[in-house]
Amino acid sequence: MSAAAGRAAGACVVALAALLAGCPARRQTGDARSPSAAAGPLLFHKVEARDRSAAGQHVAGVTDVELSRWLRERLARSRSVKLVERPGPRSYALALELGLALREEEGREPARMVLASARAAIPGEPEGLVLQASTVRPFRPAGKGAAEQQALRAVVEAVADDLVFQAETAAGSEAELVARLRNTKDPLRLSAAVEIAAFRRSPATVPPLIALLEREDREVSDRAIGALVAIGDRRAVKPLTRVAKSFRDTAQMAKVLDAIGSLGGQEARDYLEFVASGHDDADIRNLASEALERMTRAEKDSKKQPR
Repeated sequence: MSAAAGRAAGACVVALAALLAGCPARRQTGDARSPSAAAGPLLFHKVEARDRSAAGQHVAGVTDVELSRWLRERLARSRSVKLVERPGPRSYALALELGLALREEEGREPARMVLASARAAIPGEPEGLVLQASTVRPFRPAGKGAAEQQALRAVVEAVADDLVFQAETAAGSEAELVARLRNTKDPLRLSAAVEIAAFRRSPATVPPLIALLEREDREVSDRAIGALVAIGDRRAVKPLTRVAKSFRDTAQMAKVLDAIGSLGGQEARDYLEFVASGHDDADIRNLASEALERMTRAEKDSKKQPR
């Protein structure tokens, strides 16, 4: 493989990897508008897939039409997903981008990689729930032809299964959502369930979200903090203060202090005043003071609002 071709393949990997920065079920910042489960299955009026493989890496016989068919067939297996012909006010458009490329590392043989990223959203509804799933993995089929096609189909179906998990979580009952927060082991799927809990603003999810604050997986615990703030239940204040005691990292403390201030109430005020006046780290004292100021302003603004 020439150096130019290697650079082109590497560029393809970088370009596709940029698509994978999102995590499942991440939604736009803003107020959630749907605290309860969806009424019936999630509707999908558009399901499309596109092959963005590097030159010379396409799997023979696999077209965008075929990729899209695999995706639709996998989604259709779930009762929480319904494929419809025409867009409606609450229907989703789903796009999947997939690519094969060679990843070259100095001193190693080039490795063939497959990257896939899918995103489903309701067009024209920026505050709607967004479903996202992605994967990056080596592509090592047992042979050419049919073996390559089957391996590629497995990638598409794995991404579809993650989207189905999110659809089922979004459309399920409150009890089912709580169970998924308690029992899901996969960190990406768990992160998606946390995002959906934040979107639905379900008070019943507060206890399992509080339990997730103790997880070593920072991605999950950070999302749990955000979900608790979105729900706005002050039962979370005391657990957040307990979690804060274990943090010496300023950035992590900033998240927790801001969350406590956002939740508000007397308990939050007492804690922030204590940290602002008594913590041995000046940066953390300043962070607590800033969170306290924001909380005070928010309380004054809320009193000014017409009832």
